[in-house]
Amino acid sequence: MTSKTKARFTASAAGAVVLAAGLAGCGQSTAPPPATKSSAPVTITFWNEMTGPYETALAGEIQQFHKTHPNITVKDVVVPNDAALEPKLLSAVVGQNPPTISQMNPPWATGFIETGSLVNLSPLISGSQGFSLSSFYPNMLKPGKWPNGNQYLMPFNLGAAIMYYNKAAFQAAGIAHPPLPGRNSPRTA
Repeated sequence: MTSKTKARFTASAAGAVVLAAGLAGCGQSTAPPPATKSSAPVTITFWNEMTGPYETALAGEIQQFHKTHPNITVKDVVVPNDAALEPKLLSAVVGQNPPTISQMNPPWATGFIETGSLVNLSPLISGSQGFSLSSFYPNMLKPGKWPNGNQYLMPFNLGAAIMYYNKAAFQAAGIAHPPLPGRNSPRTA
């Protein structure tokens, strides 16, 4: 595929519509396109997995974004789960018709980065129109950072896994404390 036929998939961080990834078509891409200022209407397509109350919350954030950026319309496209979103992204990139931005799980990024299909966000973050990463905990940024230090993904829809247990029931069974995740959990249960 020639550089003329590359499809770009870039993203911006704005409100809760924090970008998940910037994709390009097939081939190598070393820098994002230069930023330009325009008041012309723009429509961006945002693929995500937000359903139920999360979809409602995201719709509210998109409305707030539109109030402060009236020339930008965000077309919210819900792809209900990982099993559907990853192959849809792959097909869209290969078909040179990716969305403007998309939610992406970090494990998927490697293949996109290695083929030059993911835009390095570091120049966008540190550029003249950039933004500070200081509001993010470093561990939130780590999954989107490539070993060379370039940021390819931004945090979106993060959560913390927690476990509740009945301490009295564990003690009655002779178990002093719950097992660490992945270690003896099924046997303890």
